[in-house]
Amino acid sequence: MIVGVDIGGANLKFAAVDPKSNNEACHSCFFPMWTDANRLADVLVAELSSFGKIDAFAITMTGEMADCFIDRHLGVQQIAEACRLAATKAGVDRFGFYRSDGRFTRLTESKKETDSVASANWHASATWLASKFSVDHGILVDIGSTTTDLIPINNREVSTPSKTDHDRLCEGALAYVGCGRTPVCSLVSSLLIDGKWCPVMNEVFATIDDALVVLEMTSPDAEDLQSADGQPRTVPFAANRIARMVGLDRSSVSVDVAKQLSEQIVDAAKARIKQSFHAVDQGGTIILGGHGDALFDPPSGRGIIRLTDRFSEPASRCLPALAVAHLFQNNRYALL
Repeated sequence: MIVGVDIGGANLKFAAVDPKSNNEACHSCFFPMWTDANRLADVLVAELSSFGKIDAFAITMTGEMADCFIDRHLGVQQIAEACRLAATKAGVDRFGFYRSDGRFTRLTESKKETDSVASANWHASATWLASKFSVDHGILVDIGSTTTDLIPINNREVSTPSKTDHDRLCEGALAYVGCGRTPVCSLVSSLLIDGKWCPVMNEVFATIDDALVVLEMTSPDAEDLQSADGQPRTVPFAANRIARMVGLDRSSVSVDVAKQLSEQIVDAAKARIKQSFHAVDQGGTIILGGHGDALFDPPSGRGIIRLTDRFSEPASRCLPALAVAHLFQNNRYALL
């Protein structure tokens, strides 16, 4: 059994692949790196134990950007060390860290060459998918809870000179818009309500997830309290959070009005993603994935591979973890 893990700043994503049967099992869990970094090794051990006997462990990460780390270099080192501890406790001898050049590296090298390991999960996803679906020319659009990756593909390989998140932000290949954590005030400066434009409050009273819940574009969850105010992710509470963005609340903003506000918020997110798409798009097949794929409307006349049609919802959500698991297997566990 090979387990891939994508260690993010807010979520941990796991994918187990059985090389013999090619069966896959994927799941994710909320993990606030910015407060719980010291618990990472213990959480990894607990999650890995759910997969039974593990032969190899493949790792990619973005969590080094969490502000609990003074810089990315130390973030990679601390996360890598947590992975070593987890592998030791789980009895896994073979483990490697994915690099932005498509290879895997050992613990010691990952701690030295941190720039090559930091935030490389996008490269793993695009590399694996381009090969799996034989995409000679196209682009991967992967919309997660926090960001959108837009990765050009040529000759079945990643086709961008960017190596870091900074490079990709400047190029347009990384849009800081997702379907979960994106604050409403980062998407719109004002909203039309009662026939007049009202500037929004520059507070994280609501996120795009609230707009999606109100519009029934995502499933509500009364048990999920990971919202801006710590209240449930249900339509009434989400509508109340949206109302706060214009200085109001549920006493004066109905769910119907909240829907009108939410439509404007979602439209703004779609426009931001579309702008980044056009900045890097080189034509060809569009691979569309991530649990926020509803935020992208593909241009007409293009071939589309929708990952929700090819994978289960958990697998689509855990795409980078699934990618590194398969790539590590395909590379026969080769390490630099």
